[in-house]
Amino acid sequence: MAHTRDNPGDPAAAIEADQDDFFGDAGPLFAGPVKHVADTIEKAKGRGRPKGAANKRTTAMRDLILAMGFRHPALNLAALANASPDELAKELNCEKAEAMAFILKANVEMMPYMESKRPVEVHVEERSLGVLVVGEMPSQAVADGVFSLTGEIAEVEEDQ
Repeated sequence: MAHTRDNPGDPAAAIEADQDDFFGDAGPLFAGPVKHVADTIEKAKGRGRPKGAANKRTTAMRDLILAMGFRHPALNLAALANASPDELAKELNCEKAEAMAFILKANVEMMPYMESKRPVEVHVEERSLGVLVVGEMPSQAVADGVFSLTGEIAEVEEDQ
């Protein structure tokens, strides 16, 4: 049995029709004081593809290139990263140091595919904050610029 709206005996079609009635035209859920939610949802539907969605042309081109027999660029990088510096220098007709630079760059490019980055370490400095008083508050001034907001001042013994 096909699942269509035209088939009233179809339970899937009945559920789909109920959902359309509920959400269609900003249904009862988004009426009254929360109408702005429906407006926000409508604006978000805008043009273009959603974030994270693959570009269809890019996917089609990649599939075509791979179907034609070309190797994936990651495989080329991996082969270069694993190349012998002597063999690569001979093949490229360059100095061994230049070949090593190519190999090092290929390894750097391949690293994220092999190992994930370590989490960023966070160093927290503990700081004490002062007190901000807004308005008038009675206080007693004490020597050396110390003020008492409670009226009590404790003597501090110094270790020597």
